[in-house]
Order: sequence, then structure tokens, then C-alpha cells
Amino acid sequence: PKNEFAESVERAKREFAVGNLFEAVLSQTFREPLNVQTPPSTLFRRLRARNPSPYGFFINLGEQEYLVGASPEMFVRCEATMDSEYREGALRVETCPI
Repeated sequence: PKNEFAESVERAKREFAVGNLFEAVLSQTFREPLNVQTPPSTLFRRLRARNPSPYGFFINLGEQEYLVGASPEMFVRCEATMDSEYREGALRVETCPI
């Protein structure tokens, strides 16, 4: 709904003021039907042009469903490991790399 994000910001400000919050991560969800003229890659490029955040994602969920997004923060980091750490070729996954 229109103004939903602005209302979330105002609600967070009130909660900060009374000490109930010390951090808030607000987001918005948009849905757009896709077709041959608007493939998901076009939607992702449009998002990157409007929101050039350092971390973006484009995930094919299967059955013609995609998750496209952008964030100023990294959520998951995957790195190849050395054979002395785990098993050779394995991936180490960090869910909070900070």
C-alpha cells in the first residue's frame, strides 16, 4: 500500500525515541508480473540503475518465479576453503560476515 514504508519509518522513529529500538532494518517489497517483453534480467538491471547498492541478487526460484533484490549489506558470504580447513573444494558459509 502507498505510504506503507513512510509509516514504518515514522513508527521506528517513535520506538527509537522511547528506547525500544537501537537499530531498524526497513525494506520494501515490490511485485511485478513478468513476460517476454519484461524478463527478470531486465527487472534486475532496472533495480541496479535505481538503487546502485553494493550487494544485489538475482535468484531463479523455479517455476517461473524469481527473487531480485539489492542491499547495502552483505547477508551471506561463501568462500572456497583450503584442504587443511575442511574438505577440499568445500564452501564455508558465513551468515553474518561482519
